[in-house]
Amino acid sequence: LGVCACGVLWAIWMGISVATRIVTPCGRLMAEANEVRTGTLDASVDLRESEGDLRFLGETFNVMLADLKTQQSDLVNANELMNQRARFIEAVLSGVTASVLGLDRSGNVTISNRSADTLFADRPTDPDTPTNLHETVPELGDVFDRALKSGQNQHHEQITVLREGRERTLNVQVTREEDTAAEHSFVMTLDDITDLVSAQRNTA
Repeated sequence: LGVCACGVLWAIWMGISVATRIVTPCGRLMAEANEVRTGTLDASVDLRESEGDLRFLGETFNVMLADLKTQQSDLVNANELMNQRARFIEAVLSGVTASVLGLDRSGNVTISNRSADTLFADRPTDPDTPTNLHETVPELGDVFDRALKSGQNQHHEQITVLREGRERTLNVQVTREEDTAAEHSFVMTLDDITDLVSAQRNTA
């Protein structure tokens, strides 16, 4: 009975010891995983030589965290660079006297500068409704259709539109985005040359 009791106690002690060696590193890993879940990527698992394969799991976890931190830093830097470029482009477009429109293949206006606002005085007030060039300014919609049919990267035309009770002569250029994707975007630039044409007529 004494020998059996010693054997049982020894087996219990060994079981607790083995369980502790497994549970302890798993607990550290779970604690660090909870830190990462809150957004803290500076966490790392404490590694010990005696933990065997669980030590390898901790090393893999630390390497993954380092990669995530590097990728997060790269994404933040790229996002900041994109914001700087967006602010720069917005500042440039706001100071350009010519009207500049960004269009998709369907003729929906994706971006416009302040000079182009007078062209869309009658556009829908619903922000979720895209402004369509064909519906708002049919003359420009026709130019855009001809630019699509031409298949050229740049298309030039001179048209006359009626705005605010006056005829305006516009020099229109449609530029296709240089991209290998099937869906291209387009930039339409409008120069109001009414005064120039009028001066040329007076001179003639």
